[in-house]
Amino acid sequence: MRSLRRGQGFTLIESLVALLLVTMLAHRLALQLPGTVKRLQAGNASMRAIESSLETLRAGNLPLMDDVLMPPVAYPDGSPVEGLILVMDVEPAPTIGLHEVTIEARYMVGQQTLRRSVKTMVWRPLGS
Repeated sequence: MRSLRRGQGFTLIESLVALLLVTMLAHRLALQLPGTVKRLQAGNASMRAIESSLETLRAGNLPLMDDVLMPPVAYPDGSPVEGLILVMDVEPAPTIGLHEVTIEARYMVGQQTLRRSVKTMVWRPLGS
């Protein structure tokens, strides 16, 4: 008796099923991509706002006190970042003139509220 041996390779049905699965995965990723891009752009804009505020603070142009800031930061296309506010918290450090500063960015992407924060030390001599 001769054994019936299948030829090497995939059948047409197996190939079509694999193609269908890959297409479904690509479609799902394509639907998520715009939200992911918007979330990344908002995160980058919030970090630019934090960095800009820290530089303004270090230059002495921003008072060293707890405050809520409304930065003029936008996406690369020029549209504003929805609901972006910065909350600055200042705590004195044990060393005279040194302050622990935390700046937290709060912003919206769709219906989701996101936060990013940076904690650093700022030196301000007494009397300034």
